[in-house]
Amino acid sequence: METATQAPVADNPIQTPVSGQSSAGTLPRRAKQSRESKSRTQSTPEQSSSTTTPEKAPVSEPITLLADDPFNSKESKLLFDAIDELRECRVGQELDLPQLVIVGQQSAGKSSLLQSLTDIPFPVGGGGLCTRFATRIISRRTEPGTSDDVQISIKPGDIDPFGYQGDETNSGNFSFSIPTMTTITTEIFEDVVKKATKHMGILAGEGPNRKNFSSNVLEIELSGPNRSHFGILDVPGVFDAILDEKTITEEEMAGVRAMVTSYMRKPENIIICVAPANEDLSNQTIANLIRLEKINPSRVIGVFTKCDRADSESAEETVQVAKGIKGLKLDNGWFVVQNRSKDGPTSGIDREDTERTTLSKHPWVEIPHQRRGTAMLKKFLASILCRRIREAFPGLRIKIMALLAAEKQTLARLGNPRPELYDQRKYLNEIVVRYHDLAHQALKSPEELPSDTMKLRGMVRQAAKTFATEMRINGNLYEFLEIGDSRNALEQPLKSSQNSLPSIAANKKRSIYHEIRAQIGKNQGEELEGLSNPAILKPLFRKQTEKWQELAQNHLRSIISMSQDVASMILDQVCAELGVPSHTANDLGDIISGFKDDAEQRATLELHTFCHEITTFPLQTSNPLYLEKVTKAQHLRFQGALERYRTTNPVEKFITTLLNDNNPQYLPTIPQHYKSWVIVDVNNLDELFKQMHPRGVQNTENEIHDLLKAYYEIALEDFLSHITGRIVEPFLQDKHGPVLGLSSDYISGFSEERIEMLGGEDRAVIEERKAAEKQIKKLEDAMRIADQTWRRTKELEK
Repeated sequence: METATQAPVADNPIQTPVSGQSSAGTLPRRAKQSRESKSRTQSTPEQSSSTTTPEKAPVSEPITLLADDPFNSKESKLLFDAIDELRECRVGQELDLPQLVIVGQQSAGKSSLLQSLTDIPFPVGGGGLCTRFATRIISRRTEPGTSDDVQISIKPGDIDPFGYQGDETNSGNFSFSIPTMTTITTEIFEDVVKKATKHMGILAGEGPNRKNFSSNVLEIELSGPNRSHFGILDVPGVFDAILDEKTITEEEMAGVRAMVTSYMRKPENIIICVAPANEDLSNQTIANLIRLEKINPSRVIGVFTKCDRADSESAEETVQVAKGIKGLKLDNGWFVVQNRSKDGPTSGIDREDTERTTLSKHPWVEIPHQRRGTAMLKKFLASILCRRIREAFPGLRIKIMALLAAEKQTLARLGNPRPELYDQRKYLNEIVVRYHDLAHQALKSPEELPSDTMKLRGMVRQAAKTFATEMRINGNLYEFLEIGDSRNALEQPLKSSQNSLPSIAANKKRSIYHEIRAQIGKNQGEELEGLSNPAILKPLFRKQTEKWQELAQNHLRSIISMSQDVASMILDQVCAELGVPSHTANDLGDIISGFKDDAEQRATLELHTFCHEITTFPLQTSNPLYLEKVTKAQHLRFQGALERYRTTNPVEKFITTLLNDNNPQYLPTIPQHYKSWVIVDVNNLDELFKQMHPRGVQNTENEIHDLLKAYYEIALEDFLSHITGRIVEPFLQDKHGPVLGLSSDYISGFSEERIEMLGGEDRAVIEERKAAEKQIKKLEDAMRIADQTWRRTKELEK
């Protein structure tokens, strides 16, 4: 920053609303607070961690306003008064209003320019304390008769781009109060800045704990009856070269650039691009940043400083840029100003005369008069900021409406307060009734549900189909053989039916006949040779169905799991709709989990009991399909025997014996339907008998196989039906299960203590409701102000 001396306070015709604590900090106090500040004019205690008494400054010239202050217009005053009221409503944080932002390279003269615009004696030169953090100046005009007031504090910035170890958000508990600008000297202000620097933890120099910058913002609030509305933010100067790597790191250089660009990118901000006239603009990092970041030129105002230090060549080059002939072209053009010098005049009039003398010489005189000097820059900044706010004001109304709607939605989500037991019981009942409605829909009318993931009935049906398919394919331990094959069962390879898929189970590769023969041998009793104990069907059936319980248990677990998931999703939906607090939602979720555990035990016990009965009770069925299946198997075996007999005793053989041996050509003339015949020669009955009974014991094996197969198929369908209808469905419809257990009847038995625990509001909800109600009140006031201002500005246009 450039060296400058304290100057008397002049007018500051620029006001900007600020948009959020991170970018604006605490909003200024209204006139009534300024009136209260009169009591503080007798003393100037520093309200920070240490107490100091600022020394008195010499009396300076009174603060005056420019005669052509653009804020003296009715519309501008109306707009800024409205924005001041919006600040009082404490909604400025959400509105993101326009503000001026000074950017530039280090040593570009930003500090001197800022001092000229604000008349605050910033410490410049000799270390550049203010270059280590952003500084925001907020000024506003108070009612006539009120006292001047200066309040200084530290606020958090928009971002933290430096990543220092420790607490970078050390922004609170720092305040400094000065009754009037006339009492503040450069020394006093420099002392304040030093204390703020220390409070932010800035520690320059070498070593691992060094911290050259801070993302916090030093906020200076000015108020008084002769001040103008304005808001301006000065950010650290960017740089692209490190002279001493021991003191400043690459990360800090990148952090400064990230901070500066974050403020530049905000579309509402008006950027004051500062560049020294005594240096080549093409070498200025800030100009390159404007190009790289593609900042809208309509938001940028160029200012050349240090015009009195530029040599003839640099001055000519600067004039060419300012006239728009070359260099960075901006929609708002360039201004040229002269920095305040350390040893120069302190009087505002003398300073203006000195600046006017410099800028009236060649080549500066080639620049239009309205583009030369700090006074002209002030007027232009005031004008463009006023215009920007005017253009932004209709959008403010829309933003306030959106914020108000969102807050009302939040309040609706939180529901009504529930201080009494009656309110708490009613609230709980509202939750469970809504839950129960959705739970019934999940089982009966899923098309009305808000999400496909809640449609439990469809998921259960699909799971039942998958379970049935699994049971039909892999439910049997051994594969049944196809009936009617001519080969001996001991040698017969496994053949799956058309409706079965090949099994990879090793035990299925063995023929079921191995098990039948084993059971015949193990269970042989007093029966004569050729007879088998019919009781062997029971152990065979038990063996063939030993996987049923495991498969059914897996199916039941999947139903239980999806039921609990759906119940939880329904509860989440209800809690979201009704704004149920987390502690109530969690407790209700625990209740559903308890229902699930109890219902799972009942369903599992029912399944185990049923499977035990299947394997222990006598084999019995009244299903007529059983005898039909057995008869069909017998027919197939008889048909298979005939087919095998015809293979060895073809019909053609018998027919040709009836013909003349010398005339075999007559055979084709015989009707072709003879090919479906089987002709049995009574003299060859032994051959047919062997085909029907290839081995005595195999007749018994075949009979047992066919009886077992028929009974198994009937029992399998009965098992599937029982699992679906008698175990799964009762679980789903269980009044104390996970789906339908949470009901009004259930909570009606709660004690008063439990009703209060579940239906009461936690502290977070109470605080959230209070905050929402407070915010709604602020936004309603803001809406009233916005509507009133909008209506009045429209009246002024008539």
